[in-house]
Amino acid sequence: MNSRKIIFCLFLAFLIMISACGYRFSGTGTLPEGIERICIIMFENRTTETGLEKTVTNAFIYEFSRNGISVLKDRLGADAVLEGVITAMREEIIAQSSERRIVFSVDLKLLTGDGRVVWSRKDVSGSETYIGEVQNDSLTQENRKLAFDILSKRISELSYQGLTIDF
Repeated sequence: MNSRKIIFCLFLAFLIMISACGYRFSGTGTLPEGIERICIIMFENRTTETGLEKTVTNAFIYEFSRNGISVLKDRLGADAVLEGVITAMREEIIAQSSERRIVFSVDLKLLTGDGRVVWSRKDVSGSETYIGEVQNDSLTQENRKLAFDILSKRISELSYQGLTIDF
C-alpha cells in the first residue's frame, strides 16, 4: 500500500471516529424551539459600575452574531428575547501585589414572543485580573476596562455554549 492510501485511510478512520463519538465544533449548536432570530435587550445593571450593562450586552450581541444567529434591535420580528441582569460586581486587590481582580455575575432568561421562559441561568459569573499601576492611573483604568471586556466576552461565550448545548 502506498503512502497516499495509508494517509487517506487514516484520515477516513479519523472522520468516522469523530462523527461516531458525537464530537462537534463549537458554535454549531442550535437554539431551542427553532429560534433563529433573537433580540438581545440592554442588560439591567444592578451594580454601581457605570456602563457595565453596555459592555456586557455588546459582548452577547457579538457572540450570538458570530455564531450565525440573527440579532435584531427590537422585539418585532424576533423569535425570542434574551434578557440579562448584572446582579453583582466586586473588585479585589490581590494581596501584596499590583494585581486586581474583578468579578461579576449575570442572570439570564430567554423568552419566546409570548413571554414563555425557554431557558434561564442564574449567577453566571467569572473573574479577570488586571494590573493596577500605582504611578499611572490612566493605564490602570485602561487595564481595568480591558479586564471588563475580556470577562464580558468569556461570560457571553459560556452562556451561548450552555444555551446551545442544552438543546
